[in-house]
Amino acid sequence: MTNRSLNKMVDQQNNIADKNDVAAVVIGAGIAGMHAALELAESGCRVILVEKAPAVGGLLAKLDHQFPDDGCGMCRILPMIDRDACRQICLRKGLDHNRITVLTRTEVAAVEGAPGNLNVTLIQNPAGIDPERCTLCGACMDACPVDIPDIFNAGLGRRKAVYFPVPHQADRMAPVIDVTACTRCNACVEACPENAVNLEAESKALVLEKIAGIIYAPGVDLFDPSAVDVYGYGVLPDVVTALAFERMLSGSGPFSGRPVRPSDGGPVQKIAWVQCVGSRNIMIGADYCSSACCMFAVKEAVMAHEKIPGPMETAIFYMDMRTFGRDFQRYRDRAEKETGVRFVRCRIHSIEPIDGEGGVKISYVDGNGGFAEEAFDLAVLSTGRAVGNALPDFAAHEGVFLLDTVPGLTDISASIIAAGTAAGRLLRRMQEKGTAGAVLPQAVNPRSLAADAAAEEAKSRETALFSRKPAYHLVLHGMFESAFPFFDSDAFKAGLSAAGLDIPITRAGGVSCEKGLEDTITEIRASKANRLVIVTAAPHLVKISQWSKWIGLMPSLIRVIDVRPLVLENRSGLNTPELLTAIEMEVGRLRSRSGNAGQQALVEKTALVIGAGPAGLSAALALADLNIRVAVVEKSDGAGGNTAYIHAAEIRESVSALLQRAQQHPLITMYCGASVVSHRGLPGRFVAEIALADGG
Repeated sequence: MTNRSLNKMVDQQNNIADKNDVAAVVIGAGIAGMHAALELAESGCRVILVEKAPAVGGLLAKLDHQFPDDGCGMCRILPMIDRDACRQICLRKGLDHNRITVLTRTEVAAVEGAPGNLNVTLIQNPAGIDPERCTLCGACMDACPVDIPDIFNAGLGRRKAVYFPVPHQADRMAPVIDVTACTRCNACVEACPENAVNLEAESKALVLEKIAGIIYAPGVDLFDPSAVDVYGYGVLPDVVTALAFERMLSGSGPFSGRPVRPSDGGPVQKIAWVQCVGSRNIMIGADYCSSACCMFAVKEAVMAHEKIPGPMETAIFYMDMRTFGRDFQRYRDRAEKETGVRFVRCRIHSIEPIDGEGGVKISYVDGNGGFAEEAFDLAVLSTGRAVGNALPDFAAHEGVFLLDTVPGLTDISASIIAAGTAAGRLLRRMQEKGTAGAVLPQAVNPRSLAADAAAEEAKSRETALFSRKPAYHLVLHGMFESAFPFFDSDAFKAGLSAAGLDIPITRAGGVSCEKGLEDTITEIRASKANRLVIVTAAPHLVKISQWSKWIGLMPSLIRVIDVRPLVLENRSGLNTPELLTAIEMEVGRLRSRSGNAGQQALVEKTALVIGAGPAGLSAALALADLNIRVAVVEKSDGAGGNTAYIHAAEIRESVSALLQRAQQHPLITMYCGASVVSHRGLPGRFVAEIALADGG
């Protein structure tokens, strides 16, 4: 983000009261932070998402598969209601939401003020490369002479001082410069054709004013096992961490998804997982269970059988298996019975190299007290969370909401639940402080009527535009000419004409060029086009949602062509015939593309909670505090669950207060002695049949 973008955002923050727009800050852009930001944004709140790393995603950005379905877990972060209509689509490619401003390489210096009117001071470190000028040509990385271990791939690969923080987001974000590794040789500066590199940039202070509240979701650091010499990590190449093995399995990892022994490149056919590394160890001050490591290992063992060709043997060496989550035990049983993962209860004595061969030898004492040794190609250490993650001073501020999981290591579901809870608490606080009028569901008011009328008018314009005969417009986006100085414009136009594509062409500057952007929009609208094809060398700068709003076209009628795969080997030439073919293909797709954005069913602002124990009552109150009408169904004659069996007076009083508040809440209706007979419908439009105690 350029200084101008930062200043623009500061202006937005300073004018927040005038705009009657509510803003919140979420600190930490891991799975929990992103979910909390999305929940707030989809509720109508403007969110500033702060992340100290160069990219969002946290640990989850390094994981390709998550249990229990072994698929990508990023979409589980999306809001449960209206998930398909959510503005955020694929989180694996990065976070792009029109109500969320992401500030990477940024840390919180101070939080001041009262809840509902906070001032947040941030320090943003320079990226070294201006993302609004970068065309992702890669010249800077080619020129960089630095060669260091790739931390993202757990040191198993190599990278330059100029690098992409997340490999699979390379088409969405500009590279950054590792200032600790950069030698200031200026090779990248001289190689960049767009003057996007600035090695002299300094850290900037940024003050956000009139912030309604803060959610602190810092994530977790994993234990470094190099300090535990019995495992040989950092000395034996074939001893890796669980996170490193995850990268070994990844298609974007150091081995392109085909793991080999790091020591000699030999095949991997027998793998051992060692549990509780850095956890349940009093000698290093880690007297806790990190809770998520067991299922992490089981999932990786299953994936090893699926992803690595040839015969495979896997074994998990453990003290106790913690499979207490939903379907966790079933997943573990399937791993053992169906996949063939071997579970060995034991205590590890040591891990040693095998003389003259690759792999390692693991010595252990089994469950019967017998000593055993076994050879493996690879030993994977299931590391827990690091010791001593202290909370910063600002976390104690009244306006800061902490996740229940801070500072622990949890699975995806627990993180999402904690993030959703924190977002709900913040929205409730905003309502109590009178700052949530534009966020929470309210009765119909003139402002909402005006907004609905404006939205309906825009939709009518879109429909009218789409209903006409297809008319196309081609945009050459970004620093196109400078990125490809030998691009044959005349041959390109002649090729379009020969293909029967006599369509208007506009050269658009980058999004930082406001005047150029205005001219581009005016030119496209004047052509009365109802289909748009954008050709770009910088796809990370093209936001379809923005272009849809600017031009007045539905997103489905806009296509983007990334020309980087069409660039010739000399990086200066562009394969014009292939580009023409790509344009023909996209025009063909748009010709038959429906402009209907889809009928979005009205979401009923009601909810059904089954069970009136402490959990059910808490859920009902959280929903009701957000102005959602709630029905609570309890099969027993009274609410409160197992409160009668709780002996601790303090806990009994807490549950009793919870029950009293729920019974007195005007938006909560309790049905005791009742049961749910059936339910049908879709999210947002469920219908449930309830059998009451009196037969009603």
